[in-house]
Formats: sequence, C-alpha cells, structure tokens
Amino acid sequence: MEHHDHHHHHNQSAKSILIALIMNLTFSALELIGGLLTNSAAITSDSLHSFADAVSTGIAYLFERKKSKKYSIIGGFIVSGFLVVGSTHLIIEAIERIQEPAEVSYEGMILFAVLGVIFNFIAAFATREGKSFNQKTVNLHMLEDTFSWLAVLIGAIVMKLTGFHLIDPILSITIALYILYRAFINCYNVVINKE
Repeated sequence: MEHHDHHHHHNQSAKSILIALIMNLTFSALELIGGLLTNSAAITSDSLHSFADAVSTGIAYLFERKKSKKYSIIGGFIVSGFLVVGSTHLIIEAIERIQEPAEVSYEGMILFAVLGVIFNFIAAFATREGKSFNQKTVNLHMLEDTFSWLAVLIGAIVMKLTGFHLIDPILSITIALYILYRAFINCYNVVINKE
C-alpha cells in the first residue's frame, strides 16, 4: 500500500481521522436508534451532535488530504445548512415536549449514556496521540462528546430519582443550540479562510 515513505506520517494522520470519522458515524447512528428506543429528546439531539462531529471530522480529513479546498468549503456550507435545519427541528420538538411531556425510558437513557461515555472516552484516548491540528480537533470533539454524554447520564439519573422530566427537553435544547452555534461558527470560519 505504502508507496512514498515521506507521506507515511501524513497518511497515518489521515488514517486516524478516517477511523474517528467511521466511529463517530457509527455512533451517531446507534445514538439515533437509542434516542428513538428510549424516546429521549436529549439522546436524539446528541446523535445530531455526533453526526456534526463526524462531518467536521470528514472535512478535516479532506483538508488533511489536501484535496480540493473548494469542495470542502461547499461541503461545509451544505452541512451547516443541514445542521441548522436539524437543530431547529430538535428545538421545536423539545418545546412541544415541555408543553406536553412524553414518556421517556430513563433506564434506557442511563444505559445508553453509560455506553456513550465509555465509547467516547476510549475514542478520545485513541485519538489523543494526534500531532496535527486536525487530529487535535478530532480529539477535542471526542472529549466534547464524552461531556455531553455525561450531561445526559446525570440528567437521566436525576430524572429517574426525581421524576422531573423537563430535564430531557432542556438538555435537548441546550445541545441543539450548541450545534446551531457551531454551525454558524463553521460558516464564519469558512468565509474568513477562503483565500
């Protein structure tokens, strides 16, 4: 496989980004299923968050490979648009839930959140070696996901103990707002950097 030795480090870095991308995508799919199974708005929002991370990882991968900058810029905008639509939808759903609470499986949420924390912690640990800026970004996303899962875990435990079900939509809105904020920051950076 390896033709050029001096490309080796570069390929290594691109490879680890690709692995992170696949892990993130797989996980956001699992999260979406988890969100639907437990009927938790927070987990569903988090699946969009993981997907957003996977996509920024994908864009980082493209940049790392120094393929076309133009495509990754267009990709960035399309993705940001998708994220804005997705998070807006999540916010609307969550507001509806605040008005009219839905049945949520707290045990399921706790189970998924524990898995989420473990998975993302391992992923963060696995990507911590990265030297390049993009790999550091990937590692940051992994850590960030670990924290959002911790929030979901704590929220689910509190809801189970207190029966205060508003925590779920509130977490969901918080995550969705964060995704919105990041989508705008992404667009802003793309515009700024498009020499």
